[in-house]
Amino acid sequence: MSAFRSQTLLGETKTGSASVSYGLNYVSPRTGVVANSLYLQTNWGFVWGLNDDPAHGAPDSWDATKRLIWEFTVSREGDDAECVGRVQMKVQSDLAEGDLADVGLGVRVDNYAVTGEAFGSARQTVDLGSITSSAYRFKIKYYPGDRIEFWKNGVYIGQLTGTALPSNAWLNKIMALSVSLKNGATGGATPVLYVSNMKFYKRNL
Repeated sequence: MSAFRSQTLLGETKTGSASVSYGLNYVSPRTGVVANSLYLQTNWGFVWGLNDDPAHGAPDSWDATKRLIWEFTVSREGDDAECVGRVQMKVQSDLAEGDLADVGLGVRVDNYAVTGEAFGSARQTVDLGSITSSAYRFKIKYYPGDRIEFWKNGVYIGQLTGTALPSNAWLNKIMALSVSLKNGATGGATPVLYVSNMKFYKRNL
């Protein structure tokens, strides 16, 4: 089993009235009241160690032959039916805000409703229920060639299979972490997304 080192900031985007607070173990973007505001932060290096065999690519490319567990805490404040938050592990060539368009894992938060997502050769989703301003612990468990499980506060919610799974191989794709929050065309509210205490574990089968 291995865990992963601290992150390096790769990119940060703020538009409109978006702002952020963050520390060693958390990031908390907010949109502010201006319509179509976006905060997007992308890191690499936090997933340095996804691959521990230098013969098969860079240390932060995904060795998808190993089990992977990714867990993090999420909460939301500020009701806004148009706001969308995301927590994603995605390839470095797919860093724009939005649904996964290449290999990756993540959750999408539409106001307070949560959807799990995964992309192997195509994107699939699973309904993860809803959250509030309380802290919710999410855990995504990847089983090579079999399934991806989604857990919330220690309770199994659902899984994805088939095209959601990356190929059971060393993926020569540099992976990055992305956290974002955006509002819509109406504005006026101040939604906030809290993401904290992120951990990765990699295990041999």
